[in-house]
Amino acid sequence: MLTYDNYAGRERPTGGTYGTSGSASVFVNGSDFTARNLTIENSFVESSVDVQNKQAVALNVRVDRHQFINVRFLGNQDTLLTNGGTQYFYQCYIEGDVDFIFGGSRAVFEESVIHSLDRGSSSNNGYITAASTMITEPFGYLFLNSKLTSDAAAGTVWLGRPWHPGGNPDAIASVLFMNTEMGAHINPIGWTDMSGFLAKDAIFAEYQNYGPGAVITDTRPQLTDEEAAEWTIEKVLKGWNPKGE
Repeated sequence: MLTYDNYAGRERPTGGTYGTSGSASVFVNGSDFTARNLTIENSFVESSVDVQNKQAVALNVRVDRHQFINVRFLGNQDTLLTNGGTQYFYQCYIEGDVDFIFGGSRAVFEESVIHSLDRGSSSNNGYITAASTMITEPFGYLFLNSKLTSDAAAGTVWLGRPWHPGGNPDAIASVLFMNTEMGAHINPIGWTDMSGFLAKDAIFAEYQNYGPGAVITDTRPQLTDEEAAEWTIEKVLKGWNPKGE
């Protein structure tokens, strides 16, 4: 286990605060990195301090061709920051509550468990994704053959919302859930707005999901077979095939 307990509002010894991206327990800033069979955790306890900025990142990863195989990511708000480049998560476990998979990377999450923590609310127990995919990118996050779990109340967790860092209007967000089992905790509306930016202006979509949370409504766009065929692992990852097939 790789673990630490920084958080965004903690003061740095050299002045200022760590901020969200600086709060990570682990940073990966080079290409062609692989991690297997371990846990990456931010162990910060939100109730331990009385500050406003309690974001606490477990992993901050950027650049290209990173593989995480059978890795657990543990945290609360902002657990996993995919901070650009391409990442592949296979048979991983990712846990958190608010925006706990976020950033501008093109990333694939295959055969993974995405677990939303129960914040004890009867109406809103958080958001799985907060993608900031640039409008120039044809793909963002792909969740493939995965499972969304939670002990939270039914209908209280959102699939995601669009994060526009610094108010950048071009960071529109792109997320697709494909062939994924969704628990009853998923809100039937699916997606929601963020900081004045509308979910309907993002690229939020689903394809052949199942389970009690996989309802089809006017607010949850479904891809056609032809559209879904474009979302291959290799295309999402800019031509990289991590399986080497």
